[in-house]
Amino acid sequence: MAAVTGMTSPIPASREICQNTDQGTFAIEDPSPGTRHHTLLSSNDSPTDSDIELIRSVLAESDRRLQSVHEEIQNLKLQPQAESADSARILQRLEEALVWDAGKFDLEASPWLLTHVCGLWRAVSLSMPLLWSQIAIDYVDSEPPIRYSLRLAETQLRRAGPLKVHFYSSETMDAGPQLEMFNLLASQCSRWEELSIGLTSIITPSLLLPLRDRLPSLRRVALQISHSLSASTELQCLDCFDSAPSLVDFDCFHERSFLPITLPVGLFVRYGLNAPWERHLQILNQASNLVEARIQIAFQGDADWPDLPAHAVNLVHLRRLFVSHAFALCYLRAPNLEQLALVDRSDSMKSLNSYFRPFVSRSSCQIRRLILGSPSAKTLVEILIHTSHITELVIMEDEDSDTYDVFETLEASGYIIAPQLTLIFLACTDLFRIHYTPFLKMLESRWRAEVCPLQHAALLVDGGHKPSSSTLDGLMKLRQDGLDLKMIVDDDDAALLAMKGWDFQNTWN
Repeated sequence: MAAVTGMTSPIPASREICQNTDQGTFAIEDPSPGTRHHTLLSSNDSPTDSDIELIRSVLAESDRRLQSVHEEIQNLKLQPQAESADSARILQRLEEALVWDAGKFDLEASPWLLTHVCGLWRAVSLSMPLLWSQIAIDYVDSEPPIRYSLRLAETQLRRAGPLKVHFYSSETMDAGPQLEMFNLLASQCSRWEELSIGLTSIITPSLLLPLRDRLPSLRRVALQISHSLSASTELQCLDCFDSAPSLVDFDCFHERSFLPITLPVGLFVRYGLNAPWERHLQILNQASNLVEARIQIAFQGDADWPDLPAHAVNLVHLRRLFVSHAFALCYLRAPNLEQLALVDRSDSMKSLNSYFRPFVSRSSCQIRRLILGSPSAKTLVEILIHTSHITELVIMEDEDSDTYDVFETLEASGYIIAPQLTLIFLACTDLFRIHYTPFLKMLESRWRAEVCPLQHAALLVDGGHKPSSSTLDGLMKLRQDGLDLKMIVDDDDAALLAMKGWDFQNTWN
C-alpha cells in the first residue's frame, strides 16, 4: 500500500466561509498563494518540524472561530425559548383575565383584553364573532355597584354572532340603567342561543312576554326566580318560551313560590326544575326525548302526591336522573338509565330501598353510577348487595351526619360490600363533623385488596372542617401509587362547581 506521501492528488483548498455574528462578519478564507500555509494545503508534502508552530497557530485561530460559531448557534437556539416563555406569560395573563369565578359574570372579561395585546391579536379577535358571543352582566355581586356601559355593550353586540346572555339584576340598585341594558339585549333576542337570567321585582317576567315568537335560536335557558317576585307580579303564567323552536335544555329555580311556565317540553333533552310533582309529571309524560332530568319536588305537602298510575311513565332515552324524593321513583320507568342521584331529605330516605329496588326491577336498567345524599350505612348496604351492576358510588354529605359507619362498612376487610366498585367519590359541604380518616382507611384497603378493582377516587370539600395534614399525606400517597385521585379541599368555589356536575346541575351558567 502506498504511503500517504506518495499520493499525487492534492487536498482541495478550503473555500471561503462567511459567518454573521453579533460582533460582525468574519471569514475563513483560503491562504494567500505563495505562503507556506497555502503550499501545505495544496500538496501532499509532509510538514517539517519548522511548520509545527504555524499549524498550531492556524488550529488555534480555527478553534477560536468555531467557538464563536458555537456560541452563536446556542444563542439562536435560546431565542425561540425566550419567545415561547414570553408567549406563555402573555397567555397566563390572558387566562387569569378571561376566567372568572363560577357564577360571577363580568362584561369586561374575555375578548376585550385580546384587543390590547398587539395589532395582530386585535385583528384576529375582531374577526372572530364567537369570541364576543357571551355577554355576562351581574349587578348583584358588585361592590361597589357597577355601572355597565351601554356603548360598550352595543360595541360587543356588533362584533358578536350568536349570543349567550347572562343577566342578573340588583333590587338595591337604580332600576333605570338595568332596564336600559336589558332592553338593549332584548332587541337582539333573535340571536340568543343561551339565556341565563334572574327574574326580580325589576326584571320581571312581564318583560319577557314580548319575546314570544322572537327566539328562533334559543337552545338553553336557566331562570332564577327571586323570592321578592311573588309580591311584585300579577302574572299567572309565563309563556314566552313555549314557541321557541330550538329549546332543548331548560332550568328553573324558584326561591319562594312557584310560577307556572309553558314550555315546548316535547323538544327537551334535559330539564331541571323545582316544582310540585304534578308539574313534573306533566313534563315527563310529554318529554319523550329526555336524556337527563333533575327533579326537585317543592311547593307541595305530603298529601299532594297523586294516585299511582296504572302504568309508569316510560322514559326510554333517559340516561341520568336526579330526584329529591325517592317516592317519585314509583311513578317512573327508565330502561336505559345509567346514573341515578337520590338526595332525599324527607323521611322516605329511611326506606329508600323499598322504592329503589322496585324501580330497578320495573325498569330492567343497569345503573352504573349511584349518587346518594347522606346515606346511612344500613341503607347503603341494602342497595349495594342487591345491585352488582353499580360500579361507581358517589356520596354527597351536606349535613352533620355520622359518616364513620358508612366508610367502615365499605372497608375491604372480611366480607367486602360491593367489591366491584371502580370509583368512589365523596363530596362534603358545610360539614363540621366529617370522618376523613376512615375515608382514607377505606380507600387504602380497597386499593390494596386484589378483589377490588378501585381505579378512581375523589374528595371535594366546600366549607366546614378540612382534612388533617396526615390524611392529605395519605391520600397523596395513594395518588403516587397510581390511584386516579382528585382532591379539591382549599378552593370552595371549584369544589362546588365540580359537585354541581355530580348531581346533574347545569354548570354553564
